[in-house]
Formats: sequence, C-alpha cells, structure tokens
Amino acid sequence: MNKIGQLFKLVRLGQWVKNGFLFLPIFFDKQLFNARAFEKTFLAALAFACVSSIIYIFNDYRDRNEDRHHPTKKYRPLASGAVSPRQAVAVAIVLAGLAALLLWFLHSWQLVVVLVTYATFNVFYSLGLKHVSLLDVFILAFGYVLRVYAGGFASEIVPSEWLTLMSFLLALFLALAKRRDDLILFENGNKKTRKAIDGYNQAFLNTALSMLGGIMVVAYCMYVLSPETQLRFGSRYLYLTVIFILAGVLRYVQITLVEFKSGSPTTVLYKDKFLQLSIALWLGSLFFIIYLSR
Repeated sequence: MNKIGQLFKLVRLGQWVKNGFLFLPIFFDKQLFNARAFEKTFLAALAFACVSSIIYIFNDYRDRNEDRHHPTKKYRPLASGAVSPRQAVAVAIVLAGLAALLLWFLHSWQLVVVLVTYATFNVFYSLGLKHVSLLDVFILAFGYVLRVYAGGFASEIVPSEWLTLMSFLLALFLALAKRRDDLILFENGNKKTRKAIDGYNQAFLNTALSMLGGIMVVAYCMYVLSPETQLRFGSRYLYLTVIFILAGVLRYVQITLVEFKSGSPTTVLYKDKFLQLSIALWLGSLFFIIYLSR
C-alpha cells in the first residue's frame, strides 16, 4: 500500500461511518430535506470525524508496541512502521485545524462542549480506562450518545429520550461483541493486549449480549407501539419495521457467537450482505412511513 493509502488507514477513514449517528436527530424529526439542518449536521459530522481520527492516532501511537503482537492490529500504519510517529503527529495537527475551522463556522458552543467531552473521555480511555472491564465498554457506548447530541446541537433539534437510549444500547451491544472477539483471540493463544479481558469470560459476555439484544428489541417495540410515536409520525404501521430490527440483531449475534467475526463492527457492516440488507430495509421502511406515507 502506498503512503497515501497508509495515511487514510491511519485516520481510520472507514470508521467515519459511525458519524452517521449525527444524522439521526434530523431523520427522526422529519428534517432530512431541510437544507440548512442537513448542511450543519454534515459539517458537524466532519468535525467529529476529524476529532475521532486524532483520538485513533493518539491511541495507535500509545499501543503500537502491543499492536505488533495482535493478529490484525499489527498491520496498522504505526505498528507496522509504514507511517512514522512524526508523520502521524503532522496529520493530527492538520485534522485539529480542520476541526477548529468547522466549529468556528458552525458557531455552536454546545457542539464544542460535546467534542471536548468526547476527546477528554477518549484520551483517558487510551491512557488507562480501556483496561477497566465494563467501564471500557460504557465509555465506548457513551461516545455514540455524544454523536447523537452533536447532531442535535448542530441542527438545533433536541434528541428524544428513545433515540438516546436506543443509541446507547446498540453501542454497548457492539462493544461487548468486540470484547468477546478479543477474548476468543486471547484464549486461542494470542497475546493479551487489554487488561480488561481479565474481567470477562465467554459465559458473562454471552449472557450480556443476549440480555442487551432482548432489551434493544423490547425497547424498540415499546417505541414504535407508543401512541405518542404513532401520533408524531401519523402512522400505525411503524411496528412492521420490528422485523428488520430482529433480523439485524439476530444476524449480529450469529456473527459473534457462531462465526467469531465481531472484532470490528465497521468491517462487519462493510462486508456482511445480510446485515446490510436488514439495515437498508429498516431505514427504507422508516423513510417511507415518515416521509412518504402522508
């Protein structure tokens, strides 16, 4: 891979898909076609992406020696030596400047607070909190909630309690599935790269994933069946979208417990056709009901 490709890999360009969570407030508030709201959300997502990439660089720099003993992380640019620490710092400075420029343009002090909070939590996560079992996955899940609120502050839309809760539950579910993959790698003879693994075992993680999967589905059912939601969107047919939520959750559980491929949620998203279809059908059906059915 050439130098440009390694730099794109350094900033984890593929991970930027996570910032789609910033668009949830305008989607569920029926403001997706509001040009001003969409533009501000897009710029906020780009600023969030820059900050998250800086955190990735910081984390990869600190973990580069441990990553060399991991079966997949050893190919990361800093761990493999494809990108030097000095080059990584230069990229981080450029990203910081771009994020500052975008925040200045958006003129939202709330968004600044969210990004500073996100960066602070993740720096402490990289410095040691990632080695504390349970706290590590809660911090990761909190990052997704901050993404939702960043989108809300950018578009001046207050995210609902349901949206906040569902985002947190989903992120916690994905983080626990990732920890299970780390545990399996360790049990199969790979070097332990996280002390937090000592606080997990397969029985606990299997139970936690089953519990969270069930809670997510029940919470979503309560949301789409509530009179308030049906009145808000002017439809009684939101419950039909539950089938796609069930399909997606069950498929991810299958990927985690049967195929042992949950180490990177974004990689799963990019590669698994069944999961892609489930998400596409869920979003498509919601889009039809919210925007086209009236």
